[in-house]
Amino acid sequence: MINTLTIALEKFYHDFAISELKFRNSFNGNEKLTYNDILYLNIIAGHSGQYTATKIADMLQVSRPSVTDKINQLAKKGYVIRKQDEKDKRIYYLFINESSYLDMIDIQNNKLVKIFTEKVVNKYTKADLKILCDTLSLIGDLMMDEDYK
Repeated sequence: MINTLTIALEKFYHDFAISELKFRNSFNGNEKLTYNDILYLNIIAGHSGQYTATKIADMLQVSRPSVTDKINQLAKKGYVIRKQDEKDKRIYYLFINESSYLDMIDIQNNKLVKIFTEKVVNKYTKADLKILCDTLSLIGDLMMDEDYK
């Protein structure tokens, strides 16, 4: 069973990477986004207003200057907004610029999430869907907890 799960996870990761790259290549915004841009935007959007560049650098185990550079690029393109902490003026929290990001995400949701969700919901029972959702949540939690060093 472990071998079957390993094969399924490897296939999922492979297919997910291709899907993400296809999405990036099909996006026709004013500013072309790189795959790395999209990943950073997804990170920030997942917890808008909770992350700083330092926290992202620590999570990703990369240099703070490289994250700051990426955040500067995304802010210049209009996707990210920095808001200064009211108490500690050295800290800037990162927010998604909803108007720019939602245009991009609408494309992704229409092409991926909406279509996939409808197909999966129509194929499986509610009990199966509950197990799938629990499994995806567990895999996400495990991925967040993993230290790749």
